[in-house]
Amino acid sequence: MATGDEYVPSGINISIIERNASQDPERRRFHDFLGIPVYNATQVCTLILDLHAGTPSSIEQRTPEDLVKDALYIFRNRDEFGSDRASDMYFSVVNQGHYSRRKDQIYIIDHKSQPSLVEKYKDTPKNPFYVLDELYMACMRGYDLITQKVFLEWLLKSPSISTVPILLRDHYTTPEWVFLRDTDVTDLLAVLEQTCKYDTLSPRLMQAVPELRVNCSDGNRRPLAELAIPTKEMLRLCPHLDFADLREPERWGFLSRFGILTRPNTVAMLRELELLADLPADSVDKDAVHECYRVLNRSSKQEHNLILQAFSSKPLVFKARPQPAWIRQDLCVWNAPPVLKHVTRLITRYGDCQTLFFYCLGIQSASIKHVADELCSFQEGRNEDIAQRCEELLLILERYLSQETEFTAHHFLRIRHARVFPVSEAGKEPQAVVLRALQDDDWYIPDKMTLEMDFRNKVNLLAFSVRSIEKLKFLWTKLNCQRLFLSHAVDVAIEPRGDKRRDLSREAELQTRVTYITCLNTSVTTGPPRVPPVRVWGIDSIVKVSRLHSIKVERHDTLVTFDEKADFTEVYFLMVIPEEHREQAIFTLADFFCRRYDVISEDNNLLNHLLRAPVEALASIMLSNNRFPPDDDIHRHKPADERTPDEIDLDDLEELAEQEGGHVQRQSNDLSPPTQYSLRDLVPSLASRSQKVTASAQNFRISKRFKQLSSPQERAKRERLQKLLLTMGNPLSTLPVISIQDDPPCSTALSRDRHEAPPELTALSTAQQVRTREIGSLGELFVHTLFGRYIDDWSFENWTSKLRVENGYQPFTLPEGQFADFTYLDRSGDMRAFLQVAGVELNPEWSRSTTYHVEVKTTTIDDKEPFFVSQNQVNMMRSYANDPNNAYIIMRVSQVNNESPELKCYSNPWLLHLEGTLQFASASGYQVYEARLVAIVVKGSQTLSQNNNQGMIEGLDRFNSEGQAYFGSSDNPKTLTHCNVWDWDQLRMMKAIGTAKLFPPEEDVEVPILAQFANYLSPKVRAVTVDDEGLIVEVSADPEQDDTGFIGYLPLTATKSLHDCRTVHYSKLQELDRLGPGV
Repeated sequence: MATGDEYVPSGINISIIERNASQDPERRRFHDFLGIPVYNATQVCTLILDLHAGTPSSIEQRTPEDLVKDALYIFRNRDEFGSDRASDMYFSVVNQGHYSRRKDQIYIIDHKSQPSLVEKYKDTPKNPFYVLDELYMACMRGYDLITQKVFLEWLLKSPSISTVPILLRDHYTTPEWVFLRDTDVTDLLAVLEQTCKYDTLSPRLMQAVPELRVNCSDGNRRPLAELAIPTKEMLRLCPHLDFADLREPERWGFLSRFGILTRPNTVAMLRELELLADLPADSVDKDAVHECYRVLNRSSKQEHNLILQAFSSKPLVFKARPQPAWIRQDLCVWNAPPVLKHVTRLITRYGDCQTLFFYCLGIQSASIKHVADELCSFQEGRNEDIAQRCEELLLILERYLSQETEFTAHHFLRIRHARVFPVSEAGKEPQAVVLRALQDDDWYIPDKMTLEMDFRNKVNLLAFSVRSIEKLKFLWTKLNCQRLFLSHAVDVAIEPRGDKRRDLSREAELQTRVTYITCLNTSVTTGPPRVPPVRVWGIDSIVKVSRLHSIKVERHDTLVTFDEKADFTEVYFLMVIPEEHREQAIFTLADFFCRRYDVISEDNNLLNHLLRAPVEALASIMLSNNRFPPDDDIHRHKPADERTPDEIDLDDLEELAEQEGGHVQRQSNDLSPPTQYSLRDLVPSLASRSQKVTASAQNFRISKRFKQLSSPQERAKRERLQKLLLTMGNPLSTLPVISIQDDPPCSTALSRDRHEAPPELTALSTAQQVRTREIGSLGELFVHTLFGRYIDDWSFENWTSKLRVENGYQPFTLPEGQFADFTYLDRSGDMRAFLQVAGVELNPEWSRSTTYHVEVKTTTIDDKEPFFVSQNQVNMMRSYANDPNNAYIIMRVSQVNNESPELKCYSNPWLLHLEGTLQFASASGYQVYEARLVAIVVKGSQTLSQNNNQGMIEGLDRFNSEGQAYFGSSDNPKTLTHCNVWDWDQLRMMKAIGTAKLFPPEEDVEVPILAQFANYLSPKVRAVTVDDEGLIVEVSADPEQDDTGFIGYLPLTATKSLHDCRTVHYSKLQELDRLGPGV
């Protein structure tokens, strides 16, 4: 039963009811009763494909028009039938005018496709291109252009229909491949070009293309794999190769994907070199050979094995002098000293091809036997320069040795028994030199500079410099003469006096610098040298004792002491190196590492630069000097602020770390936490000192030596303040913070970090930070032990500081910034009784429900020095100032290293500050003084007080104005103004920065302003910024602010200040050009 004008393909046995009868309702119900189904497009499409499912003979009765109608019907109903491309069906095709039915391979002529080979060959005899019948497109002309385009795309989506020749089918080459190969191979390559652009190359295609036989330039046909493409570059560099005869040679570069030579790569140059080697040697162009070597020199490491195989198969090294010849690479050397004449040196012939000959082919320098023969024959003809001559030959021999190189038994024994080593005899004047053999045992080799200085003229020593002996160290090992080393015969003892502390930060920094210094060793050709680790200690004093038999030598308190172990080097620095001795210490480091790692004299300046420059600049310094930095260049050590351990405890360090946004706590962005160290790992004497502190606390007797800090008038004032605090809603004002610029970071090998380290000890902790933690730990241990004696229910849980872990207790895991060092709820009243016995003023409202928060401040000196409190601690003491349930107390432990430490107590320190007993100076935290006179300006942790910095020249005589510089009109009171003032005390310019309102022209107001604050400013300050009231609001230590040009004139008014001063020293000057006229 039909629903419309349905197409019924021929060859189908089916009856369709007339359409009008199908539309009649009564008949429709009757048809439904009979079970006659509705005839739709999907069924028609299915019936069509059933017809096409058989063999070609099954549709012989169907005309080309029927096949066209079948395809068009499925195309029109493709959405309903679900066919997005031409189905597997027969099409009417034509080949050379003969029509047939075919499912694959079918071609459509498309003038836009490239290359358009189907149209070109469709009429050629025996062509394999079966072209789709034009009737298909003729039937589509009744449709619009868009529909025609969609129909064409629908056909081409079928894998059996294409516009370009198909070369492979089921992993076999197609008749199209054979036809194009035999007709015009260029057309075949054109199809391959398109295939390489859009399709993935199959393994069969990778095999078939090189086997493709093509015409070559000499007229013969050869496989493409044996030929090269005649591009201009190939013809110029490889003229002796066999080239394929192809049009447009520059077009076929894609053939390199199939292993065909299209450019002068490594394979092409090796083939060219082999062809050159087949020519008579006297007809070879040496420049052509050299050009081949240059190209091979640029080859990648992956191609080195290919090059090595080619050079091993036949002689490919060409020498033009004295007679042209091709030689094997094992008969060549890369380099040799002028004294060796009988070797072929390639460095002079092909010096720009080192990668090829040295690294790829492994051609090394001259062999050992040449030098050994020269050395052993040397004794037969003695001369006056025997020491220098022997040293030269030994240095050459050392240069040719490597880990894999061994002496032959003949040469080893010959050198061991040869009397060719010049030895200076001890105690003889003038110094006599005699020849000794390595078998003799009455002389020594001075392998260490310090030992050579200690035992010079005391024992018989080899007449070589220590530098030369260091260069020959590997040779001495190969010759088994370690027993002759002074370091082997001399017993050296390093005896630190006082405590020594591991300096992990300086150790990491020095290790980084040493890694760069070792890269200066230009004699190392087998990769980067091994860098033994260094271990750095900070010490108070040291004695080095050297003994050789009955001879004993002692050295005391050297700035830097080295103790060279088998696997590492220990470096001892004095804890305090005076500024005037820093250059000497750096010179000691430079001298040691120069000899230790064989740095040549030309690199001495670079070595000193590597010891002084910031660590983060080392890589750029190496590159700017044409040196490669080490491969593991991951060292980024950033200097940090420094504060003496007597001024800061660990809570303060945490506070600084938080203020710096975590910069102090992590030196990298690694997610893994840094390795942490215990104090006992870094301070060997900590156990004994902790026992000493514990014993001191056990024997400590409470007395009235807790000094009463306030007078009766002050106590009355404090009571009034306390009442005022209770009546005010929010009485706690913040302390003033003085804005100060950081000091410029100091980044030499001797510098200490200028920012505080985290409380935990990591690989970047300095000796000062170790000492900080050590002193804080001892002070808290002292207070903990003391409380344990007098408070019955006291336990380690009241110790709420992370430092308790250093004394064997469980770690304190809560946020330390929310706690004081000790936290105790005084239910028993023992704490109150303890403080009363000590004479500490207590708040009458403190009771047995009061929690005591005790903060410990520890110092190794007396208690007159200021101590540091963090912002957290200030907030805590303020919040507890009027709280009867919480008491905040600071305990100052001083002289903690003495047998009897002293203790001072500050009860309710916030009230002490408000009444003027304690003064707080702020920067990156607060420093606390027992002072009522002046406000102190501090920079970080540096304290500059009137007592410490009294100048040599007093008052206005100290300063001399150099005038004002206005950045705008001087009549505008807001104009920025810079005033340079000469400071006769510091011998430099200081800059005062303000506005024109404060600094009018020619009035020199800056002199009295600076004179007022002179004794409170650090010598490092280069500029001060003042407000319009003449008060300092900011200081800067930036060296860029220093405009010192020359020394100013000493005013006559200074004579009073210089009374009884016989000499004025100018030793602080850094540049001679500062000296001006009249000085």
